[in-house]
Amino acid sequence: DQGQLLEISFATHIWPSINRSCVGCHSASFASGGIVLDSYNDISGVANAERDGTSLLLGVIRKETGFVAMPPTGSLEACTIRQFEMWIEQGTPDN
Repeated sequence: DQGQLLEISFATHIWPSINRSCVGCHSASFASGGIVLDSYNDISGVANAERDGTSLLLGVIRKETGFVAMPPTGSLEACTIRQFEMWIEQGTPDN
């Protein structure tokens, strides 16, 4: 029994990771690659946009073929990536 599925919170799980690992290069004042990740709307937009059935956000953080690997050096922890996957599976709530 795996118990109940953990509800992933944008404010608690997603935003702190984005703020720590992404905003330095993806803010309105410095939008690397034209991608801005300053707000829930920006982030959910990238999370919900797809290429070949894969979320753009997941494609880059999982460093999948055909996506620009992010962050460019190092990687997010597997646990953090799983939180992003679950947040998207849960419908990218603004919570």
